[in-house]
Amino acid sequence: MNLFITCARSLEPETENEIRKIINESGDQKPEIYKSNMRGILFVNTNIEASKIIDCVKVKIKDEPWSVRYCLRIIPIQLECDTDIEK
Repeated sequence: MNLFITCARSLEPETENEIRKIINESGDQKPEIYKSNMRGILFVNTNIEASKIIDCVKVKIKDEPWSVRYCLRIIPIQLECDTDIEK
């Protein structure tokens, strides 16, 4: 997983379509997008570096602000680690 995306509750399908379009334009034609068990949260796994997608979204917001309507926050995940209280 390299992106954590938040949206308004019950707008997950629209948000998924929106972020899929952005990632497709960035060059990854098959991103994996997962809905979490909590409403309003999506996880994305893509081959493209997360910072490149963030830069693409910034340009999109500047040039076509109406094209990013559902993604409220796009948080890049740079590192994943296991957590265990016992360790």
